[in-house]
Amino acid sequence: MIVYNLKGEIDKSKSVYNLSRPNNVDVLNEVSVNGRLIDIAVTTERFKNSLRIFSLPEMTELDGGGLRVFKGDENPEPMGVSLWKDEEGNAHAVVGKKNGVSGEYLDQYKLIYNDKISAFELSYLRSFGKFSGKKEIEAITVDKEDHFIYYSDEGFGIRKYYADPKYGSDEILNFGNDFVGDHEGISIINKAIYMPLLFCIYAQYLVNLCIILVHKIHLCIILLHLGDF
Repeated sequence: MIVYNLKGEIDKSKSVYNLSRPNNVDVLNEVSVNGRLIDIAVTTERFKNSLRIFSLPEMTELDGGGLRVFKGDENPEPMGVSLWKDEEGNAHAVVGKKNGVSGEYLDQYKLIYNDKISAFELSYLRSFGKFSGKKEIEAITVDKEDHFIYYSDEGFGIRKYYADPKYGSDEILNFGNDFVGDHEGISIINKAIYMPLLFCIYAQYLVNLCIILVHKIHLCIILLHLGDF
């Protein structure tokens, strides 16, 4: 996992090498760890079926060498990951894998810090997530202010769920069902605008950016052509 400074230069002292195909990465600020707050970066280590956790900005390892996910699967190859913070300040990781079945494609884990080993451990919370079976689910994001999970079911569209398991695991809605190519990335921006923006990148022969203005149930889709892939 490569770390850059604000000049666009690689910081070799903080970059983490020799990971076995790190796939997606997310960061979370002010995570509650035994009475103190820290910032973390999390990535999936796909070929080791693990989640990796590092402190920010130091990039200190906080996972004891890796935390196994999807323990019921022999070789799940975790890909997508997104982080969420609950009302107690605990970090949660929503993780997707290369292949899965509808209703349990994603797993959600609470990150619990163990002082005895100076590392996080995973507490499994639930498996959820409808899947069309068309391609795969990789792009995942969490609206950290409104507490909703959005993920891209490639070839089908975007699905929305509650981030807090106590509200259930039923799909709230799906949209963006007329995309031509794969949904390769998705993210949320909340700041300095009057409503959240959901960004979804999808690919065919062109790279496109879909901006979806999300305000409760009102949706507006704008497609921007960004040029040849």
